[in-house]
Amino acid sequence: MKNLIIQFVLLLTFLCCKTTQMDACEIKEDSISGANIRIDTQRLLSKDFEIHIPAPFRVQKDADEEGIAYYYSFVDGAIIIVFQGAMTEFAMDRYVPQETTETGNRKTSVGIKDNKYWRKDVFSNIRVYYFDVSHEHKKTYDRILNEMKVRPIPTIGNTEEKPANGFGTTN
Repeated sequence: MKNLIIQFVLLLTFLCCKTTQMDACEIKEDSISGANIRIDTQRLLSKDFEIHIPAPFRVQKDADEEGIAYYYSFVDGAIIIVFQGAMTEFAMDRYVPQETTETGNRKTSVGIKDNKYWRKDVFSNIRVYYFDVSHEHKKTYDRILNEMKVRPIPTIGNTEEKPANGFGTTN
């Protein structure tokens, strides 16, 4: 019985250490803002995405017959939306962009509304937005969208990672 308890304690210690190491791998420091960055991975309708975002943040998932949206809100007031679906319109879809660029199959529109920056990226049927971003944090949020990774949902026998097709590259 004593050996069983010792084995249990050792197993529990090992699992706790393993969890701590995995959590430590998910947090890094952003070279621009100095903020702690958390890697968040979520599933859309037909793709998975990985986003490196400053902590702390709050994420809310909204799924209905129109699609799936993830809303990330941050302490500085900025919001990022990642959406896949159809027929849903967000306020930024009605904004008039100051500049629009197309790189490959990615279209990026940017602008300023109420002295805050907004951005909309469209890739296939995925839309990614940020808004209410201050001038001081614009580079950080640009980097978040630029480095976002998008992959097809793995199927049995197809687990290889694919490039994000304009949202960054997989490493």
